[in-house]
Amino acid sequence: MKLPSVSVVFLSYKQERFVEEALRAALAQDLPEFELIIADDASPDGTWSVIERVLAGQIRPGITIKILRQPKNLGLLGNFNAALAIATGEIFVLMAGDDVSYPSRASKMAASFAADPTLRAVTCGSRLVGADGRALPCRPPDLRTQVFEHGPRRKDPFAGTPITGACASYHRSLYDIFGPLPPDAGGEDIDFAFRALLLGRTQYYGEVLLDYRMHGGNICNFAVEELTDDELLAKHLWAANAFSKCDIQWGRDLDVAFKGGHVDAQRRARLAWVVERFVSRHALSALSLSLAPFSLWWPAAWRLIRNGDVKVLKFFFKRFVPSERTAYLKWARGRKG
Repeated sequence: MKLPSVSVVFLSYKQERFVEEALRAALAQDLPEFELIIADDASPDGTWSVIERVLAGQIRPGITIKILRQPKNLGLLGNFNAALAIATGEIFVLMAGDDVSYPSRASKMAASFAADPTLRAVTCGSRLVGADGRALPCRPPDLRTQVFEHGPRRKDPFAGTPITGACASYHRSLYDIFGPLPPDAGGEDIDFAFRALLLGRTQYYGEVLLDYRMHGGNICNFAVEELTDDELLAKHLWAANAFSKCDIQWGRDLDVAFKGGHVDAQRRARLAWVVERFVSRHALSALSLSLAPFSLWWPAAWRLIRNGDVKVLKFFFKRFVPSERTAYLKWARGRKG
C-alpha cells in the first residue's frame, strides 16, 4: 500500500522547557521520507535557541525541513495558517512543542488515510503526562478504532469524533477547499474536525501514539488537580463562551461545502440546525456558569427550547441552585481525572 506524502507541522510557542524532546520526537518519525515544517510563533523565551541547537545536529536523510520563525506573534491560528500555506504533503500531521509523538505516529496516520479514501481527519489515543513527563492518573484511553460521519440522527457537529488537536492529522483538502482560518474562528481542531465531516469521514485510531503534556501553559486542556474551584469554573466558562460562537466559522464552511457540491440542500439545512442547537446550548451554559441574571438567562433558555433541546432544567440548576454548582464541579474534576 502506497502511503500519501506527509507534512509534519510542528508548532511551537514559549515551550523552552519541552521543545527539545518534542522536536526530537518529530525528527524520529519512522516514515522513510516526510516534510517537517517548524513554525515558531515569535517565542519570547529560549524556545528558538533550543530549536536551532537541535537542528544543528545530524538530521537523517529523507527529512525535508522548512523553517518559519514568525517576526511577531500571530497567535495559534495565524501560526497554523502560515505553516499550512507552505506545506506540500497530502496529509498534515500536527505536532506541538510540548507533546511527544511516538515514532510510528505519522506513518500510522498516513496508513489510515491510504486504507480509506473517505477519511479527511484521523486522531489517535494519547497518554496524559505532567510537566515532568510522568504519567498522570486518568481513565484508560479507548483502544477501539472507530469511524465517524454526519448522519440523519446525529445531533453533534463532531458526530462523536474525539477532538484533541495535539493528536490530529488532516487531509490537505480541508485547507485547499476552505482556505485558512480567520482570526474569529473557534480553533484549528474543532473547525478542521467540522470541515472533515463536511467532506467525508473521521477516524479515531485506537492506539496510544502520543504523550500529551499537561502543564500551566496549556491553552484548553489542563490538570484539574492544580486548579481551585474558581479557576476550574473560569476554564469551563471560557470554553462555553468559545463554543457559543462556533456558528460563525461553521456557517462559512457550510456555505463553501454547499456551493462546492459537497453538501446538498437537505443536509445543509439539517447541519445548520445541529450547529444552532450546539451553540445555543453552550451559550446557556456560559450564562449559567457566570451567574447571569434571569432576564438574560431566560431568552437563552427559550432559544435552546426552540431548537428542540428540552434539557433546560440542568442549566437552571447549574445557575440557580448552589448545591448543583458544587455537584457540577465534582463532575468536572472526575471528567478530567
